[in-house]
Amino acid sequence: MIDLDDMRRYTVVDNPEGDASYEEALWDILRSFSEEEKSKFLQFVTGIGKAPLDGFSYLKPHVWRKVVDEL
Repeated sequence: MIDLDDMRRYTVVDNPEGDASYEEALWDILRSFSEEEKSKFLQFVTGIGKAPLDGFSYLKPHVWRKVVDEL
């Protein structure tokens, strides 16, 4: 089981605009995911499909998210 609260605690967010709505939208979407979808998301962003045994604080590098306003 992937603990999103733990993942969020150790996610580094680069958000130069400081708009928390982008961040909240990501976590809302992840909360709606099934365990399989969370695992696939984790595989995509970290290369592993399982949460670290000792929690996300031990994941190096930490999950990192950059907010981009324009594509």
